[in-house]
Amino acid sequence: MVFLSKMDKNTIQCVCSPLYKNDFSDYLTYAQELSASINKFRLHSGGEIILSAGDIPAFHFLAYKELTYFQLFSWNRNMCNFKDNFEEICKIFDAYDLTKYHKKVNKSYQLIPSTEVWTANTIDPTIRLLTYHSEMKHFNDKQIPLLICEQLLDLMNNLHNRMNNNAIGSNSAPYKFYISDIDIGNTYILFKKPEKSNCLIRLFTINGLNIDDEKFCQMVENWIYNLTRRSILISGTSEKEGFKFFDSQKQKIKLLMESL
Repeated sequence: MVFLSKMDKNTIQCVCSPLYKNDFSDYLTYAQELSASINKFRLHSGGEIILSAGDIPAFHFLAYKELTYFQLFSWNRNMCNFKDNFEEICKIFDAYDLTKYHKKVNKSYQLIPSTEVWTANTIDPTIRLLTYHSEMKHFNDKQIPLLICEQLLDLMNNLHNRMNNNAIGSNSAPYKFYISDIDIGNTYILFKKPEKSNCLIRLFTINGLNIDDEKFCQMVENWIYNLTRRSILISGTSEKEGFKFFDSQKQKIKLLMESL
């Protein structure tokens, strides 16, 4: 879907592939296209992913079935007026075998050089959603929210290990992890290539606007670069700061687990 037409120097073209509430097969198409796209980018020489994490980047949580399904469930509840509980939407997604493609995305991402900028608030949207849906009794099984919290803890531990190694994945693709004191506000994902880049702006947790306008992509790259200059690089450089950051994030999750 084309949202804007390229008319003058101040107008850019944005492309969006929306998900529809009445056709869950769209999720399979979405997962397949995402998997194929990130794998194609992985094979591109000189490619790099640069992102600002307003919330947990999908590249990370896609490794966890229930955590990923929870993000999709919350989106359907908020955007599509889905009425059933979490377990019901899991049955639907399992029928399409979405997890197979989600894991492929996560695996491909681990093989791509990347730079991420997080804040102390990056995991907060997920924690708030878990709190809300638990209080609203949207889980038939009370152990599911605890399982999702355990997956969040595992995600934090894996991220901490990657940060300590200054690399991501088994092939040691370069990985830079920054902590910003400035509230980012949104997630911008820049797929940087030597000849042409494109940028994905996250919308509503799982949707996004895809923009390949050269000037816009350069503007996003400059913004994230300037953000890193005012941030703390903790991957491979500051073990103490890294421990403090991830310990504070894990404490948030453990407090949530105690309240559930």
